[in-house]
Amino acid sequence: AFDPAQQHPTHQDYSLSVKMHFKRGEKVGCLDGIVVKQPFEFKEYAPGIFARLRALYRKDSDSNSKADSDEAYLEELTSKFQMNEMGSPGKSGCFLYYSHSYQYIIKTIRKAEAKFLVKILPDFYRHHCAYGESLLAKYCGLYRLGEGGSKKHFVVMLNIFPPNRALEEGDDIKGATFGRR
Repeated sequence: AFDPAQQHPTHQDYSLSVKMHFKRGEKVGCLDGIVVKQPFEFKEYAPGIFARLRALYRKDSDSNSKADSDEAYLEELTSKFQMNEMGSPGKSGCFLYYSHSYQYIIKTIRKAEAKFLVKILPDFYRHHCAYGESLLAKYCGLYRLGEGGSKKHFVVMLNIFPPNRALEEGDDIKGATFGRR
């Protein structure tokens, strides 16, 4: 298991995943006792590594954000508030959502992207430890939600824009204009 006091995470910390099954009619304590209507499966990838990254992001943050603990992070993602969808899916077909306070962005991703993130996670983690002011995305978690035969992967990222300010202009920084509207 992941030890937060451990200086360097092990290979097992990066490859660990936790899978939970929820049955119809079951009460889910972490969701304020909400009763499950449809059975589903929830998988969390490298929970200790992402917990460590979230702690690192909090340490590097100048603000006293509401998300000052893993408990607050989970509450932000599982509270009774509705997620806010960010427009329509782009060319990739992935959806983007804001958490209710706009502190996090939730993005659906393809299975191949999830596998790639797991593959690069050791280097990603080391990079963020070495460069706290990095401009790379600040991933807070990688998850999979399964219902019936369908499985959806998604990442949670720290929103780098202040939640109380509207963006006046946005650009697609990939640089490609071919095939875009």
